This record gives sequence, C-alpha cells and structure tokens, in this order.
Amino acid sequence: MEVNIIEEQKSHKLAAVFADKSAAINAEKTLLKEGEFTADSINIIRPEDDTLSKKIEPESTGIYQTLIKSHLWLGLAGIATGVILAGFLISVGPLYFQASPITTVLALAFFGMLAGMMLAGVVSIRPDHDFMINQTTEASQKRHWTLIVHVKNRDALSRAKDLLQHRALSLSETL
Repeated sequence: MEVNIIEEQKSHKLAAVFADKSAAINAEKTLLKEGEFTADSINIIRPEDDTLSKKIEPESTGIYQTLIKSHLWLGLAGIATGVILAGFLISVGPLYFQASPITTVLALAFFGMLAGMMLAGVVSIRPDHDFMINQTTEASQKRHWTLIVHVKNRDALSRAKDLLQHRALSLSETL
C-alpha cells in the first residue's frame, strides 16, 4: 500500500527574477515553446503585485489536504513505531520495561505519535519554500519581475532551470 502525504499537484517550484517585464515575458515564451510547459504552470509576478502569495502558492486546497493527511499518517506511523519499540523493550530490555508493559506501550506510543506529528509539521510547513518566497518578495519590492514555474517532478524542474539560468538575475527552487 502506497500513501502519498503531499497532496499538491505541482509541489516543485522554481522562481526566476528578471530586471524588467520584457525579460520575464521572453522567458515565459521560452518555457512554453522550448520547455513544453503549459501556461497554467507559469505565473509572472510584477513589482508590488497584490496577488504575490496566490501566485507563489496557488494550491491552497492541496496544502490544506497535505496538512491533514500528513498529520494523520505520520501520527499513526509514530504510534506504530512506539508500539514496536515498546514490544522490543518489554521482551529484551531492562527490568523496568518488563515490570510495567502497559505503561511502556502507552508512553512510547504517545511519544511516537508526538514525533510523527512534529515531522508532519515540517512536511506541511515546507521550510524549503522560505528562501524562494523571501527572494520573490524582495524582488517585487525592488521593482523586479519574477517568473514562478510550478512543476510535478524534479525532471521538469531541472528542465526549467536549464532554460532560465542564463536569462535570470537569480534563481531559487524548492525541493
């Protein structure tokens, strides 16, 4: 059984900063023509853009579903890991664990669930997006244009990066 806890359809992103509008539009045309990307996978952020956050993270429903699903599955995985560890400690561990098996199982299952939920928080928050978001916000404030490419996999991300790296002032990508 395979469980996918990331529910965003296009979870990889590349941000390319350009000095002006024409450079950003030319880069978009290059992606559409040479990179075979679709128009719905590309967003251009103009200076002081009011819709900047929506253009960077357009899949708010997918992010919400990732939040719920990751906490559910990783919390359950943490509980299972805690129970397995408790079973091991009860069978071969110190006498303390053997003397109170129910307490051992409950305690390790609880702490396993907490660890799983904390990991789910990291998955949901997506700290790999921070640098890209900060760079895009700063570029917008500096009156630069940013092109955001949303893709499904690392291959497409790499293809976009290859097409844009010599055209853009700077690039940043997510994992």
